[in-house]
Amino acid sequence: MSKNQKSTLTVTLLTAFRVVIGWHFLYEGLVKLLMPDWTAASYLEVSNWIFAPVFHWMAANPGVLAVVDFLNVWGLILIGLSLMLGLFSRVGAFAGLVLLAFYYLSNPPFVGLEFGVPAEGHYLVVNKNLVELFGLALVAFLPTTRAIGLDRLLFKSLRTAEIQESSGGKKPESKADPVSLPRRELFKSLATLPVLGAFGLAFYRKKKWQSWEEQNLIDAETAASTKTLNLASLNELKGIMPTGTIKGVEFSRLIMGGNLLSGWAHSRDLIYVSQLVKAYHHKDKIFATLLLAEKCGVNTLLTNPIMCTMLKEYWKRGIGKMQF
Repeated sequence: MSKNQKSTLTVTLLTAFRVVIGWHFLYEGLVKLLMPDWTAASYLEVSNWIFAPVFHWMAANPGVLAVVDFLNVWGLILIGLSLMLGLFSRVGAFAGLVLLAFYYLSNPPFVGLEFGVPAEGHYLVVNKNLVELFGLALVAFLPTTRAIGLDRLLFKSLRTAEIQESSGGKKPESKADPVSLPRRELFKSLATLPVLGAFGLAFYRKKKWQSWEEQNLIDAETAASTKTLNLASLNELKGIMPTGTIKGVEFSRLIMGGNLLSGWAHSRDLIYVSQLVKAYHHKDKIFATLLLAEKCGVNTLLTNPIMCTMLKEYWKRGIGKMQF
């Protein structure tokens, strides 16, 4: 392989790397934007490292949290577009570095600090946030957008304007002038646009996969399926949960049931339901549920010995003090 071929392959692979990271950022941002009540509060509340007080403060202050949520959503979207299109991609890469560092420091996968937001895998120090962080460092310090991306078109145009200004406003006469923009240059500048189109199509198809039957049932205004849920947030709590005392131990008047958490779905002959319930209530989800209950004033869980080991870990990590 010649030196030019190696150079071309390197630029192509780095460009593809930049685009797929941008795809991930853009998707994460759009999902959060279209989720009515999305907030980073739960992610910040479960922070359990040395910066935990800062992240807890962010989650506890509505004004600060609103800013954090806004920067999260639109930061992900704009960074994703920047990386995919190759437009101001160095700025986008550095902004992504800051955002990923924020995610990593709030819930690092260190030994003894495994609890955090639900994850799709098991991590030890290195997780996908850290991998993408180093990936964006590569994108930032080895930029490819002057070769493939809209930055190529932008800087060519700026270069043309500079030369015209220095020549008294006259356009370059030679077709071979380096500031001209032949078809090949335009192709390189717009090469990643089809990827954005593919993203739009994939996102549209994914949205269409939502169950229209369930949506109609949820939106119904009559019959047995009338929508009655009105989900509240922690900020809407109007008082402290009343408690009672039994033999010197204080219990919340409302006690949490643990059947679903331990896999008892009471689904009779629908055997698969228990597997679904256990798949949903994995360890991190259970910990997050217990923590939310405690924040609402529920300090007691009614459960069976299956949960003992998990509750011991819940206490040991200092997540909460739920009693059972």
